[in-house]
Parts: sequence; C-alpha cells; structure tokens
Amino acid sequence: MDDGNTQVFLGYTVHHSTVLGPTKGGLRYDKDVSLGEVTALAMLMSWKCAPMGLPYGGAEGDVILRDRGITVIPDILANAGGVIVSYFEWVQGLQYYFWRESEITSRLQEVMTRAFNRVWALGQKEGTDLRTAALMEGIRRVAEGYTVRGLYP
Repeated sequence: MDDGNTQVFLGYTVHHSTVLGPTKGGLRYDKDVSLGEVTALAMLMSWKCAPMGLPYGGAEGDVILRDRGITVIPDILANAGGVIVSYFEWVQGLQYYFWRESEITSRLQEVMTRAFNRVWALGQKEGTDLRTAALMEGIRRVAEGYTVRGLYP
C-alpha cells in the first residue's frame, strides 16, 4: 500500500480454453465479483476472439432496436479491434519486426471485415440476429479447435 503496509486481496483469473492458442484476458479484483462472473468473462473472451480468427482463448445488442428493424452490430464484432491489435503487437514482438501504423490499420480492417462477413452470412443462413450469429461462429470455431487438437490441458 502507499503507506508501506501489505494487504492481501482475493482475485480470480480463469483460463476458459487454450484450444486455439494462449489465453487472453485479465485478473479481476473486486470484493463483489464472483468466480462465476470471471468464468463467464473468460468464456466471452473465447467467443470474442474466435470469430476474428485470433489464436486466443480466454454481445450485446439492444432488443428494442432489433425489433424495429435496425441492424445492431454485436459487441463481439464492434469491440474486437482492441484484442486484434493486441494480437498484432504480440506477433510483432515475437518476430522482432514492427509494422507501420498504416499496415496495422489495413490488417485490422481486413480481419474485421472478414469476420463481419462470416457472421452476416451465418445470420442470414440461420435466420438469426447478428449477436446470436457471432456467438454461434465463436463457439463453432472453438469446438472445431477441440475436434482438431483434442482435449488436453
């Protein structure tokens, strides 16, 4: 602590799935947070990364807008830019080769556009909203990873 004392805080970190690669997420410290909530957040990180094609494990739409025929981009897609760029930083660090900002922007647009098109096509095919389609795509990709790699720690 700032005054030199030491205190112990309870926190949780959960690895939901490593089938597609290393886990991505954070540690949660809060007196009111439960292990179940952190587990749910870890699971959502898996579903968020998988549609983007990111090798990480780890949606929110307004029903009123959807009911009025307004297309709602789910947060799994809309908020994925940060985790994608984080992945780009990781790749660059591993390679000791760093991209220009314009390359990052171009690659980010390519990944997000490809993911959106997959989710849009799945939503059209299955007759569902984009939030459900994004979750379906994320779960499908993680399940496919388990099929290919098998279940192991």
